[in-house]
Amino acid sequence: MGFAVKIAICGWYGAGNLGDEAILSAIIEGVRTRIPDCTFHVFSKNPDRTSSDHQVESSSLKLLALPRSLEILKGCDAFILGGGVFLHKYSSSLKWMSRPTIAQMMRIPVVFYALGVDRTVLQSRGAKRLIGGVAKRAKVIIVRDENSRDVLLEMGVKEPIEVTVDPVFSMSPPPEERIDSILRSENLDPSRYVLVCPGFPGYRWDQIDAEKYTKALVTFINHIVESSDAKVVLVPFEVPWDLDFCDQLKQSAGKGIGINVLQKEYPPKDVIGLFSSSRFVVCSRYHANIFSIMGGVPFVSIMYLPGKHTPLLDFVGMTGYGTTLEELTSSRLTSQVSHLLESEREIRSMLEQKKGELKEKADRNVELLLSAL
Repeated sequence: MGFAVKIAICGWYGAGNLGDEAILSAIIEGVRTRIPDCTFHVFSKNPDRTSSDHQVESSSLKLLALPRSLEILKGCDAFILGGGVFLHKYSSSLKWMSRPTIAQMMRIPVVFYALGVDRTVLQSRGAKRLIGGVAKRAKVIIVRDENSRDVLLEMGVKEPIEVTVDPVFSMSPPPEERIDSILRSENLDPSRYVLVCPGFPGYRWDQIDAEKYTKALVTFINHIVESSDAKVVLVPFEVPWDLDFCDQLKQSAGKGIGINVLQKEYPPKDVIGLFSSSRFVVCSRYHANIFSIMGGVPFVSIMYLPGKHTPLLDFVGMTGYGTTLEELTSSRLTSQVSHLLESEREIRSMLEQKKGELKEKADRNVELLLSAL
């Protein structure tokens, strides 16, 4: 493009969630492959951290910061709402819809960017009115799954609603030398470690038996350590919640010998590199599933929200390697991992093919955004 472009982005950023930070990284990287000199302003929970981590301008997401947001938006050419799933019954629709509403009043094109819209928003008449109102006036609507599209349609939003995939699938892989550097730093040998990404069981998870969940993971981790020479690396995806839980798991699992907790907060791309060199992954966090696919590594998914995880597992041919929280036991995990390793070569080959297809779908997000400029 022959003119300077500035894009505002609003999402669940700066909150210490590795998956959301990966989304932001993917959006910035994707746009800059097409518009190298594009600048961004990100509305964030922690503006200082977002500015430092992503090398962008950033300001507070709080409602009290709206007056400053008005001044910032005056210089923007587009407004991205997304990606990720932050439109649900636990969040404030007023907070999320205030800035895109202002942008629309200023005639700035608003793009719903690979959003996940949880069905629970339909339980609130106010949320339906706010989200539906902004969506009906959006320049482009992109959602990351069919369920989100159906929710918007039930709100009265009209087509076209584009269904793509999570933006993270568009990220380029880290250089091999960077992966080697991380492995040396963490004292890990390729294919001689397994990753467990447990997720904190009490945070936004309805009706979970935390004691059962913890016991199943501890027993499974002990089994891996005792039955193989592989190290177990516990990977927190949200700090401090997951980090505290990972420390608890390590302390509960025997003497903790052969068990490491990833303490350093690596950038998302580095963590994807760490996934790619592992033997297999057991994960509950949604983006840990995505990182596994991008790394081409076999994985078992603990599906805390089956409606969120199942479509992704179905698409990549991993339907038989998911377990719900109700089904979760250490013996079930052990059995699934056993089957996983029996078919390891075929699964790795399948994931290599599928991640290429997913990248094509994720690249479509950027194409649709550029059509709004």
